[in-house]
Amino acid sequence: MTRRGIVSVALLSVLLAGCGGDPDDPDPGPSENTETDLPADDSLVGLVRTLPELPDADTLTITFGDVEAIADANGVDTPTDGDLPSLLDWSLSGGTEGVPIVLPGVLQEVNLNRHQELEDELGVSLWSTTRYAEVAAPPYRVAVLDGDHGESELTEAIGEPDDGIWALGGEELEVDLQDRTAARPLGEALRLATTENGVAIAATEELARGAADADGSLVDDDLDQVLTALDDIDPVAGIAVRTVLGGAGPSTNGAAYAVDGDEVVARLVLGYPGDEEAESAVADVEAYFTDDTSLSGQPWSDLLTVGDVSADGSVVVVDLTFPGEQRPVLLVQMLLGNVQDLPQARA
Repeated sequence: MTRRGIVSVALLSVLLAGCGGDPDDPDPGPSENTETDLPADDSLVGLVRTLPELPDADTLTITFGDVEAIADANGVDTPTDGDLPSLLDWSLSGGTEGVPIVLPGVLQEVNLNRHQELEDELGVSLWSTTRYAEVAAPPYRVAVLDGDHGESELTEAIGEPDDGIWALGGEELEVDLQDRTAARPLGEALRLATTENGVAIAATEELARGAADADGSLVDDDLDQVLTALDDIDPVAGIAVRTVLGGAGPSTNGAAYAVDGDEVVARLVLGYPGDEEAESAVADVEAYFTDDTSLSGQPWSDLLTVGDVSADGSVVVVDLTFPGEQRPVLLVQMLLGNVQDLPQARA
């Protein structure tokens, strides 16, 4: 099956800035890469676990994906180096029946036709990336991009490093609108470092070094439970979001996608304050997705199909499929914009 559509750069940028969105209105966004040798037991969620903690990040968004696996799932070719048409085709493959594509912010340049400029500036691109993970809480963000790139590519593009750090732009966390580029659309500063299997790109040197060291300080107990549940389906792409809502609602949540035969399957994981709260929320979560409507007024039963719903520690795990014209991307849009609508735990 040929699949088209995607989560838009504009939508993601707006929602990361703290605005809501219509869960029934997907848009576009870019991406792609080449092959590199990775440890056989190193999972995609394991890459997320290497990310460093961001300063004062009460809310944050994590995105991750395997470029070749997404291409296989969505029935398109993995783009080859410098091939813009194949890059565009890949980036348009996840918004209808396909696995959704949500990219690291540093690679979401507004104009895909400038992707070669981005590679020339950074020494890194979607063409050279096999898989990615990013955590963002603007102005802080850090992405790790495994793939066919490293010291030589960074030095050729940027110049010699200073104590293992390649620097672009001016002072950390400052923007210079007179210095805007394809890789730095606001003229923001970037700091890069090499990792075991690729490159880290961050807003600050400290974050770049943390990612290079794979210090994993991002993952607290709540996020650990969400990531563990997502990892169980061997995902090819996913997202996790931490919000501050108060009350007994889920505040650390995630969605991941895998493929079962020709079918896209998903797991939604909702993190509640404790084990009892998660157990008390199971019936309401199941009823929410089978009987209630989305914020657009459409019944959730028209948008996705609920399988098993269960509590596992302090998380509620919802397994989902998307028969017919149902769109997996709706889960991403819900987590980015409408988590306040999810069921609270009962008192």
